[in-house]
Amino acid sequence: MFKEYALDPGVLSSWDRVRYFLDAMGPWKGRFLACYPKHWKRLLYESLSCPPIEKKRIEQRLAGLDSRVFSPRSGSEYSGHESWRCNAEREHERKPFAGIISQYSDPLGVHIDAETVDETDFRWSVGSSVLVDRHHEDFGAALSLLMALSSSVVVVDPYFRPDQDDKWSAITAILSHTPPGTCLEVHSSDEHFGTSEFVRALRRRAKDGHSLGAKFFRWTEPPFRFHNRYVLTELAGVQFGDGIESGERGHEDCLSILPDRERASMMKQFTDVGRPPSIVW
Repeated sequence: MFKEYALDPGVLSSWDRVRYFLDAMGPWKGRFLACYPKHWKRLLYESLSCPPIEKKRIEQRLAGLDSRVFSPRSGSEYSGHESWRCNAEREHERKPFAGIISQYSDPLGVHIDAETVDETDFRWSVGSSVLVDRHHEDFGAALSLLMALSSSVVVVDPYFRPDQDDKWSAITAILSHTPPGTCLEVHSSDEHFGTSEFVRALRRRAKDGHSLGAKFFRWTEPPFRFHNRYVLTELAGVQFGDGIESGERGHEDCLSILPDRERASMMKQFTDVGRPPSIVW
């Protein structure tokens, strides 16, 4: 559902190339551009050999690029004595990319030829929605990259109940991919399960050694329709077609990436405006 790509700076040698690849990147489109190496932009600027007017246009495009497009790679190394391609291949062995976009053709491997790539290439194709088995491990896997890169995660499920294993395991599997220090919130409604019962169920989970490390918010009278289920972050948002709960393998749910404007609006509803009366845990 979310993929990360390494992009050879030398590929972006013209405005058409820049526009095609950079327009295709962004977590709201399911694609992250690996910030590899850390000085990727500098390598790109140094490799530009196009006419001055075109070069200036490319520089302006890069300067205005949304920082959320990039995915940092902690622990990566880069040798200036080797080609970008050799470095990228070694980094792929350490931590795999979905694809390495370069000027090298490797139809059955990780290399994606920048000259011929299009949406028919399964390595490059990323749908805005995907069918996922309604099993907690599959939910976690589908969102693992997004969770690993996000610093703030908001789970919205009006029907979430900590006493029900199917709901607890699904959210636990998703949040297990977040790094330490991530701000985690779970929003639900007490219309379907009383707040006092909710708190007691959370305490039982904690007593048994299970905790999500999240803050739990209960909505009594939300100022908006509170029905759909989402996982929202500062990078991207995902809507669940059925519910955030684990089921049997073979039973599928449709997960859809939200347009960025809708994601931002949903985040604002749940984090900035009309807070519920209290944090219950």
